[in-house]
Amino acid sequence: MKVRKYTALLLALLWLGTSCDEDTETGFKTSDEMTMIQYLESEPEQFSRFMQLVEKSGLYGVLNATGTFTGFVPNNEAVDAYLSEQGMSVEGLEEQRARKIVGTSILTGIYNANQFSSGVLADTAFAGNFITMKFGDGGLDNILVNDLAKITKRDIECSNGFVHITDKVLSPIDVSLTEAIQNDSRTSIFAEALDATGLASVLDAGGYTAFVEPDEVFAKAGINNFAALNSLYNDTGDATDPANGLYRFVAFHFLKGKLYSSDLKTLNYETADNSMLGVDVSEGFRVNMEYNTYGELEKWAELDENAIDAQTTNGVKHLVNEVLDPLEPRPVVTTSLIMGVPEIERVRKKKGNIDFYTFFSKDIERWESEEGKYEAFYWAGQTPHPSCGPDRHGSIHFTSYLGNFHFTTDPVAKGRYRISLDFFNAPEPSFGSFDILVDGEFAKTVDPRYAHGLHDLGIFSFDGHGSHRISYRSKRPGRLSPSCVIFTPVSQ
Repeated sequence: MKVRKYTALLLALLWLGTSCDEDTETGFKTSDEMTMIQYLESEPEQFSRFMQLVEKSGLYGVLNATGTFTGFVPNNEAVDAYLSEQGMSVEGLEEQRARKIVGTSILTGIYNANQFSSGVLADTAFAGNFITMKFGDGGLDNILVNDLAKITKRDIECSNGFVHITDKVLSPIDVSLTEAIQNDSRTSIFAEALDATGLASVLDAGGYTAFVEPDEVFAKAGINNFAALNSLYNDTGDATDPANGLYRFVAFHFLKGKLYSSDLKTLNYETADNSMLGVDVSEGFRVNMEYNTYGELEKWAELDENAIDAQTTNGVKHLVNEVLDPLEPRPVVTTSLIMGVPEIERVRKKKGNIDFYTFFSKDIERWESEEGKYEAFYWAGQTPHPSCGPDRHGSIHFTSYLGNFHFTTDPVAKGRYRISLDFFNAPEPSFGSFDILVDGEFAKTVDPRYAHGLHDLGIFSFDGHGSHRISYRSKRPGRLSPSCVIFTPVSQ
């Protein structure tokens, strides 16, 4: 999933301030007089019940301040229906629960309807959840929020954001990934299989993406109940054994990491049992592609775009339209950014992004370990590493280092790859030279003073799926700016 940060709420709590006339022909409201709260209070016949929740939540002052908010606000009828369904009353709600209900509906960024796109909006809501959008026939006049609430009136502009009126309350995200599968009447067969394998305990640790077949998809394949599925895949009798066929079948459906549809790329993703599942987003959302001996695509499953991006407390659920029988994925180009390395994260968080051309001694982080002595700063440059693609996030810039520096790549499928390194270099005497090792084996000596562009390490064959360890072993102390490693498949 793309990395998203939830910081806007903290900023919102520090804001102070103020600002809606209605243009009945367009449905837009514009004014520099009313805040979101003032507008909602001016329409008690529509929003008095929601305002009771706001007052109970402790968010009144925040939403009445100068800021950048988007509210998906339910009308009175929707609030009453929700409270009745939940067996609640405003009077009986604790502040924490009211805050979660209101916070689920308020984004920490400004969006009018023209800025909506199918999938997940970039900013988080106050409660920490994301907001998903789907468009039916009619486009902007038929928008479904979080697979639940229809926008009945949009683009009411206030001084501190926009209000979009909905016909249902956006329910707080309270269920786990396992519970979302078990509670969905469409996925009863898969839910039984999940229970039989005991994989729920693995998923409860959090951070998984589920691709799940509805019962009707199993039925198309002649699997009409769990007994039929168990008979087909349970080859050892003990479905809780990771080597068991049913266990491997279920585990294959869970990717490591929380990935909304907008996060997916054409890539092989590691699954809960450390196998890999292929995804292709070049045309829609294809998964688990099968190719013939000529390399032609023959079979695949697709995400059901009407049943994707279901949020849970510890993952994301998508429904698919074909049975995902475990397959070995075909190798694809995989680019690993040199991020997440403890040293890099420490430098980035402590010092922030430093301008390469104006850094000072105070910007440099210095440390020693058993493997060497290092001086570095974090640089989120835009031009020095174009080979790493549009998602590059900068690099560590060693002003000097003598020792060993390592990082672990993203997982790649087994196969043959040409491995290339990308780092900033220049014909300057301040650059050091170093050996590159792949999984502990020497690959190449590089001197950035004379070697420009991508650095080809050669062709490597891997017999299994997994991540790989890239090591930089200094030979002459000096500067180094590593950015990414690229695995490019090579035909046999």
